[in-house]
Amino acid sequence: MLWNVLPANKQEDVSFTAKFDYVVDFGERSQPLRVHESRTALAGTGREQLSAVLDKGVPALALIFYPAMQSDYEMSCEGSTPWNNQAAWVVHFRQIKGKPSRTVMLETGTQVYPLSIKGRAWIATGSGQVLHLETRLMKRIPEIELEENAFSVDYAPVRFQSQNVEIWLPQFAVGYTDYANRRMITEHTFSDFQLFSVQTQQTIKTPKDP
Repeated sequence: MLWNVLPANKQEDVSFTAKFDYVVDFGERSQPLRVHESRTALAGTGREQLSAVLDKGVPALALIFYPAMQSDYEMSCEGSTPWNNQAAWVVHFRQIKGKPSRTVMLETGTQVYPLSIKGRAWIATGSGQVLHLETRLMKRIPEIELEENAFSVDYAPVRFQSQNVEIWLPQFAVGYTDYANRRMITEHTFSDFQLFSVQTQQTIKTPKDP
């Protein structure tokens, strides 16, 4: 679900800010879950190397708890503790050895590397919503000198004005990637949420016999 893009081998420090229109499509509820995202850079964002350091799919990390993904992980409750003054269960998760790594992948120019992860989630005791999520890499990837890959995501409820709907969505996320000779830290702030619901219906007609 989450993709990291390996940047070119550069030693210098680079820092910049970019803004996007960001769209995530979760598809039909009755079908197997498919998440598709797209970004459109807003005016003033024109850095050529930008696509090489973007984390794709960060909002979808909480889908680790989606029924179709849960079986990839060992999960255990470590007790309860408040998160931002809200009662929460702390749930530890860890990729099961031998299970396919479907949640996080890292893409180079020629190959895709699935990453096994572990971490913790703070889940509201009343609603079952994910309040906060932290992940870490379980083992390094020597082929690309990847030492660490970690994420921290905060979630909060968003109420939409156009429809009487409240959805828990990511508010802020930090990504940390450590290679043998360089490190990357990316910060994501999500705001100005809008909700769209699109339904399509296709009817296939069979031509009548002559």
